[in-house]
Amino acid sequence: MLCFCRDCKLVCKICQKEFSSISTKNRHIRTFHDEVTIEKKKIQQIQCPLCLEEEKFDCCEHLMEHLKQRHKVSIMESVLSFRNFEDFEAWRALDNKDVDYACYRRCKRPNDNEDIYYNCNRSDSRGFTSTCHKRNMKLGGSIRIEGTCPSRIVVKIQQNGMVEVKFVETHVGHADELRSKRLSKTEQDTLVQQLTAGVTKERIISNSRIIENDKLQRINIITRGDLAYLIRKFNIDKRRNADDMIATALKIEEWNRQEKNNAFLFKQIGYMNSVMEKKLKEFKRVICIDGTHGTNRRNW
Repeated sequence: MLCFCRDCKLVCKICQKEFSSISTKNRHIRTFHDEVTIEKKKIQQIQCPLCLEEEKFDCCEHLMEHLKQRHKVSIMESVLSFRNFEDFEAWRALDNKDVDYACYRRCKRPNDNEDIYYNCNRSDSRGFTSTCHKRNMKLGGSIRIEGTCPSRIVVKIQQNGMVEVKFVETHVGHADELRSKRLSKTEQDTLVQQLTAGVTKERIISNSRIIENDKLQRINIITRGDLAYLIRKFNIDKRRNADDMIATALKIEEWNRQEKNNAFLFKQIGYMNSVMEKKLKEFKRVICIDGTHGTNRRNW
C-alpha cells in the first residue's frame, strides 16, 4: 500500500517516474500498477494560533474543540437562514463582514446545492510557507498570522434558493487592526469613480486623509498600491490585453476599422525574432540596444 501525502515526493515508488502533481501520479498508478492500492491521507494543515508547536488539525471543528478544552476559549457560533443569496450579501455587508472575511472555497454538490466557505482574512489556511519567489514580501509585513483563526462563515445554498449560514464569530490569535482590512465595496466604488473621472492618485490620497466624524476608516489609509490594484481590477486604464504587443495589435485593428491612418507601419513580430534569438545564444555577452528612435531628421 502506497501513501501519497504532501510530505512525500512526487515519484512513483515502483518505477521511479517523477510527476508534477499528485493527481497525475495517482492516475499513473491506477493505469500501470493496478495491483497497488492508493492510500489517501488527510492533510493536517490547520494550526492553532496559540500553540504553534503543537499538532495540526485536519478540520476547523477539531481546532475549535482544541481551543475550548486546551485554552478555555469561548467560541461564539450562530446559525442563520436567509430567503436568498441577496439577503445573505446584505447581512454580510453589515459590521464589515465583507472586508473581514475572504472567500476560501466554493463547492458544487451533485444535488445542485452549493457550499461557500469564507475564512478570516488574517488566517493562514494553507498551513505551509510558500517557496515562490515571484512576489516579494510587503514592506509592512503580511497581515496573515501564524496559525488559523477559527472565525469563519459557512454558506450552504439550497436548490430552492434558501441560504443556511453557520457563523463562527470569535477571532483568536490577532487583534482588530485597520491596516489588515480590505476596502469595502462602497469604498472601492468611490475610489473607482474618482479614478475614472481623471483625478490624480496624489489628489485622491490627499483627500482620503481627511477624517470624518473623528473615526478612522480603511479608506483614510489608502496607498498607491491600493489604487493600482483598483486600476487593474476594473481596467480603468482601458488596456485591451496584459501583453503590450497584443494590446498594440488590437489598437491598430481598431484604427483600421475606423479608417484612421495613425500607424504608418506595424509589424507584429514580437520583441525578438528567430535571428535575434540565435545571435544571442551564440554571443551570450552581447547586449542589444534599440537606438533608432529620435535619430532621423524627422525626429522619429
